[in-house]
Amino acid sequence: MGDDGDDSDDGVARAPSGCGQLEKQGRGQRGMSNGMRVDLSAMDEVIRKLWRLLDDMDKAGTTSKYDTTIPEHAFGQTSGEVVFQEAANLHGAQNEMKTKIEGIIKKLHELIDDFSTKTSKVRDKYNDEEHEIKKSVGGDSGSSAKNPMADK
Repeated sequence: MGDDGDDSDDGVARAPSGCGQLEKQGRGQRGMSNGMRVDLSAMDEVIRKLWRLLDDMDKAGTTSKYDTTIPEHAFGQTSGEVVFQEAANLHGAQNEMKTKIEGIIKKLHELIDDFSTKTSKVRDKYNDEEHEIKKSVGGDSGSSAKNPMADK
């Protein structure tokens, strides 16, 4: 049928492409119960991308804090015979903007970190549930699958 979220012939409702980490299973011919399939590898990839984004935010935070300081004299001479009166105002405005940028980066970092943490917890819950279901139906051969995300 297309990528518009319509039900396909196999009875599985799918989200548009790019969003399809969850697939809702429709009722089978015998009225089977509804369930959800979760693509854990897609969640792992999202988590890895969030971690990379956090690393980038750390670099941006460091840059904004330490590499954007402009000394007051760079805006014009502030003492001596010739004084550029606006130099102090320009320097103050630059410091104010620098502080705002640092705050924005910090808030973005916190937001991404929070989302990453919550996504990891959800992924772990789905993984645990999957293992419990396998154990309950006898499908687990005793091997314990290691969470590839636990090392980070």
